[in-house]
Amino acid sequence: MDKFIILARTMQELEERTIRFLKIAEKHNICFKRSKCNFNMEKIPILGVVVGKRQVQMEQDKIKGSRNGRRQ
Repeated sequence: MDKFIILARTMQELEERTIRFLKIAEKHNICFKRSKCNFNMEKIPILGVVVGKRQVQMEQDKIKGSRNGRRQ
């Protein structure tokens, strides 16, 4: 598995959940490359859509491609 998404309603809740997640990962000897980690993101692009702030939207390059008649 290469993507983990931690959801929360507030930044404080996100911080608490992230710390709990990282402690569990450490307990099971799971390591992460810091360069591939993103923290405290408000919007996340995943599976061709952008999720965040209680919204789901198509990625802009997907919309541009469909307007121009190209498949992505």
